[in-house]
Amino acid sequence: MIDSYVKTKNGRQAIKAYTVNEMQLPVVAFKEKQKNHKITKYAVKHICLDTETSHITNTCAWVYQWAVKFGGLYVYGRKPSEIIDFMRKVAEHYGLNEEKKIVLYIHNAAYDLEYIKLFLRQYDPTAEFLAVDAHAIIQCDVLGFKILCSYKLTNMSLAALADNYAETYAKAVGEIDYDIVRYQDSELNENDWFYMFSDVAAQDDGIKGYLKMQGYKYAYQAPITSTGFVRANCRKAAKADEHWRGEFSASRLDLEQYNLCRQCFMGGVCIASFMYSGQTVRSDKLKHKDFTSSYPARQTLDYFPDGAPSWYGDVESMQELDELCATYCCIFVLTLENVHIKKGVTAPCIPSSKCIHKENELKLNGKIVYADTLTMVVCELDWKWIQKQYDFDAIAIDKMLIFERGEMPDWLKNEVFEYFQNKCTLKGVNDLLYAKSKNMLNSVYG
Repeated sequence: MIDSYVKTKNGRQAIKAYTVNEMQLPVVAFKEKQKNHKITKYAVKHICLDTETSHITNTCAWVYQWAVKFGGLYVYGRKPSEIIDFMRKVAEHYGLNEEKKIVLYIHNAAYDLEYIKLFLRQYDPTAEFLAVDAHAIIQCDVLGFKILCSYKLTNMSLAALADNYAETYAKAVGEIDYDIVRYQDSELNENDWFYMFSDVAAQDDGIKGYLKMQGYKYAYQAPITSTGFVRANCRKAAKADEHWRGEFSASRLDLEQYNLCRQCFMGGVCIASFMYSGQTVRSDKLKHKDFTSSYPARQTLDYFPDGAPSWYGDVESMQELDELCATYCCIFVLTLENVHIKKGVTAPCIPSSKCIHKENELKLNGKIVYADTLTMVVCELDWKWIQKQYDFDAIAIDKMLIFERGEMPDWLKNEVFEYFQNKCTLKGVNDLLYAKSKNMLNSVYG
């Protein structure tokens, strides 16, 4: 046991911290959570874990210090193997298994898990990891524990999380020198432990405040990521609409239609103009535009596909194609021959990567400048811009899929309006929370 301190909003608070062998685990209640017809019991208290690491090269690094906060209990150690000892004792004490778990948060878990994931596999060889990219683990399920990332939960640094949502504790910023190489047997001073324990105290306090702000009492009830709160709120609003289920079922796609829609999907156009490549352009006529709140504006003002699609059949003339594209939401397979960019077009819009077939192409930054022939899946909006930017000798249309046009449902627009109002009230008041609120608003798109 050691006597130490944690940083508070107004100073310091004395604490006692224990080794794994000394700790007395708290009394914890468990509540049931049902998902996909499976019931799992979760502890109402979560655990916060943090590690400190050192390295001597880019390929030689290690954990030299760690701590957890579990309720009012602080536990510490020097080796990752001791973290596994802690987990084993917790699992044994509470009888944890696949149906009975505790949520364990790590801030920026992708980093810490790189150091301890092999130890976790020793603890549970069936451990499952969820990653969003290489070396970007956001969830780990091991026997009795659901390990999650509190950075992904809040989309905030630990200092920002504590500053904005912690009630009592704060991160001890700047208290240790990361340039000093520390080993597992290096002597640690009072500041080292003050910094370590302050991290888990600030993390625990910040998570509680953040969950409370989002309307959640316990960690096991919350989504994995910050945008998950948006999805949960939209899902709740949808289910409150008595027409939602029927409209959802009526919009069902079959497999061929779904695949066509997926092929049609593409991102925005971002390209440097080939006409001015390698040049410095100076002119008082240079301008730029930035659309304020473009995502919510488009969601509430534009038309969208409404209901189930239908196959149209053969399109026999350009006039017929124009009339369809002016009346319906259309998705179709487009083939062009001898297609080339028009004079003066600086940012071509056809991505080579989205072409199903192409011959003798000339591309710039991934965009088609010329091709003998190309085939791609487009919608009526893509087609409008292709006509503006390209000339071609021949055209063929296949697999024309049409949807009636309509607006987004009221329940979704109301969610957009609510997030938009929240964003506007924070502008100029709190830059960080404004940015996070803007991120949540734009997440409605997903």
